[in-house]
Amino acid sequence: AQFALPGAVDVLREERSNEMVRIIPALDPANPYGTLATWPTPRNHEGTKPRRGAGNWVILWGSVPLAWFSAGKRSLVRFQEVVESEVDWVEVFQALAKLRRPHRHRVMHVEFVDDTPAKSSDLSDAMREAGYQSDHRGIVVNR
Repeated sequence: AQFALPGAVDVLREERSNEMVRIIPALDPANPYGTLATWPTPRNHEGTKPRRGAGNWVILWGSVPLAWFSAGKRSLVRFQEVVESEVDWVEVFQALAKLRRPHRHRVMHVEFVDDTPAKSSDLSDAMREAGYQSDHRGIVVNR
């Protein structure tokens, strides 16, 4: 703020207050989870646990940790603290579809949501509305 141009701080503060999807790599230094802070509690305590690693992503709604996505495991894990009525899941899945992936991986697969098959998940309608389609493994979207 000390070295910002006039008005820049106000614009950044306004952006910060808007609820929007932010997706950062789990290994990004800006992600405190798994190093400085413990991961938020997953909805399914017995299932997949969030962790830092290549191909893993942290999904934030504003500044609140919403979910963790593993491209390798093709799994989305939601956190318990999230108030579902405040989240636009279509926007979340549209943002996931735009993630940069290696050239050989043109398709974004989501096979599991909270360790249940994505096709039978309560988020399947949001995925389809975001442009995803069913296939033999789960729900996919081409980039």
